[in-house]
Amino acid sequence: VGGGYQDTVIAAYGGVASGYSNTAGDNIYLDTAAFVGGGYNNSALSSYATVSGGMFNSAGGSFSAIGGGQNNTAGGPSSAVAGGIANTASGDNSMVGGGYYNAASGDNSMVGGGYYNAASGWSSMVGGGQLNIASGDFATLGGGRFNISSGIYSAVGGGDYNISSGHASTISGGAYNAAQAMFSTIVGGSSDTLTSNAWLSMAFGNAVYLNTPLRVALFNGTDDGALGVNRDDKDGGINHPIHVGTVSYSNNGMGAYLSGGGVWTNASSRTFKENFTRFDGAELLRKISALSVTTYNYKGSTEKHVGPLAEEFVQAFDTGVIRESDGKRDDMYLSAGDVAGVALAGVQELIKIVSELRQENESLKAEIEALKASNR
Repeated sequence: VGGGYQDTVIAAYGGVASGYSNTAGDNIYLDTAAFVGGGYNNSALSSYATVSGGMFNSAGGSFSAIGGGQNNTAGGPSSAVAGGIANTASGDNSMVGGGYYNAASGDNSMVGGGYYNAASGWSSMVGGGQLNIASGDFATLGGGRFNISSGIYSAVGGGDYNISSGHASTISGGAYNAAQAMFSTIVGGSSDTLTSNAWLSMAFGNAVYLNTPLRVALFNGTDDGALGVNRDDKDGGINHPIHVGTVSYSNNGMGAYLSGGGVWTNASSRTFKENFTRFDGAELLRKISALSVTTYNYKGSTEKHVGPLAEEFVQAFDTGVIRESDGKRDDMYLSAGDVAGVALAGVQELIKIVSELRQENESLKAEIEALKASNR
């Protein structure tokens, strides 16, 4: 005993440096090298247990430690409480960093701080916040309040009243969200639900509900939102259900959008275009006539469609993007605008031909009428 008042050393090789009513050791035959640094009414009750200071702290697990604070308990082997008030580290190798009324009861669990938080799963963690529970093994809860991470490998980043109960499910934040399916993710929002059937799905919005696997839902039919890609409020805002790019950059989508009526609308203003070239009429019709335009279905699908083959169309009209792999036109995909453009050009050429035939017909009719008149 280094000093102080009414301090007691029971453990072999134990010690109390100073303070008042502190105790090092609980059993003279079993405890070894327990130590209390100071403070009031602190107890280091197991071998190699340490209480640095504070008051009413108890380190009862072997190799356990309490840094300070008040009414803290480190009861598990190799457990630790850094400080705070009324915190408990009862699991093996568990730890509470601070705050008050936090409990790390799972083996290898940790609570960083906050208050009334609990890490009860094996290797679980609560970073902080209020009344959060990480009960699943390897579960993680960052903060917020009234959140629960109960699935194995599950996680809740923050927010409040969120429950991540599916295996390896994640809720980033928001409020009143429930990720019940395995490998599911709720980005945020409010009152979103991924049921146990919605595995490998993701949701964001307000009251989004998924009961089907392998789905991504952003907003819902009632609280509709808009998705912007390469576009934000600095670029004119997101003004359609899906809005892609801006008119200022030719390779980011050029402001194409899905209209409120569900129609995909591409950039097509003259101001966006250059290098205009007209078709040779006869050659155009010859190429159109050579195309294989058939009905078909995609392999593995029951959908039925009608149209040309990309290989033939690209070879005939040299449309589409350049592949980076070989510097050639991509002949596996077609733009609906290109197909429509060729069809319109073909119609224009046919209108021209019909007009010429009509004029020729009118001329022939006039000649026949003249012949009839001369023979009367």
